[in-house]
Amino acid sequence: MDYDIDLFLDCFQMGIFSKKIQAFWLLSQLKIRARAAREMNITPVSFNTYIHNLERNMQCVLIQQNTPANGFQLTEEGEALKKQTANLLQIARDTLVENHHKTKQLEGQITIGAFPTATLIFIPKLLSAIKVEHPHLTVKVRERNTTKITQMVRDGTLDLGIVRIAEKAENFHETDLKAINLYQERTYIVSHKDHPLAKRKTISWQEIASEDLLLLSSDQGPLRSQIMRRFEEAQVTPHILCEGAESLTLLRMTAQNTGITIVSHRSLALASHLREHLHLLTPEAGPIDLYTAIIIRNRGYIPNAIQYICDTLLKIEAEYAR
Repeated sequence: MDYDIDLFLDCFQMGIFSKKIQAFWLLSQLKIRARAAREMNITPVSFNTYIHNLERNMQCVLIQQNTPANGFQLTEEGEALKKQTANLLQIARDTLVENHHKTKQLEGQITIGAFPTATLIFIPKLLSAIKVEHPHLTVKVRERNTTKITQMVRDGTLDLGIVRIAEKAENFHETDLKAINLYQERTYIVSHKDHPLAKRKTISWQEIASEDLLLLSSDQGPLRSQIMRRFEEAQVTPHILCEGAESLTLLRMTAQNTGITIVSHRSLALASHLREHLHLLTPEAGPIDLYTAIIIRNRGYIPNAIQYICDTLLKIEAEYAR
């Protein structure tokens, strides 16, 4: 076993082993008495006293002194003590690490709100991480729309939420809420592969307005509001055939050639089983950019459990985006 300074600091300096064993272990590892004495912050004379007292207590010779040039070597008894000390050090270190981990484990309950697409992407992996790292921490998930999640985080019903926002988190200005960037994505116009629009790659908002539109309902936050703003800028009123709360529902209806819809890139990714029936277009004026963020109450500090959830969500996103 090689000399491990962290092992020495964690075990010896906590007083788990006597000074005599400390001296013997250091000498067996460092091979130089003066260096071992410096490591213990004692004089060479005091160091030699520890070694001699250990041999007297054990009633055996542990170190066989050779010529000055050759230094010393451990006796058979010394080698046996070295091996046993190494094993005990490792056991002690493992116990310290385990206990440290236990004291750092989180417990209690966290309530998270997320819109449907985010729920499918993040929650299963989040729960898997919590199960391994903090088994005493429980999570409740509330699947809601962005508007409702924001309200629930604000009034304290949710500890944190995953929501869509109109811009990046650094431009998010809510005095009682804090936003943390999670990801950015674009939207697409989606039609059935047999729809006349399937022959095209782009479409104007005026043309979109004339189609049977399957649109997210008005309580779905930034995506719906940005879509309606584009129609206003184009000075047209869309023909909304049906409103729905979930993008996947709208995509299923589009796959049956009921109408066209406007959804995010990640909603499309989660509906890969429908892609053979769908055709994607982008608006001629450019796609709508969507931002998804974690929101928490702005209390001046972040509790450990909430910080852990935020950090884990960011790690999941980094892996997902690869």
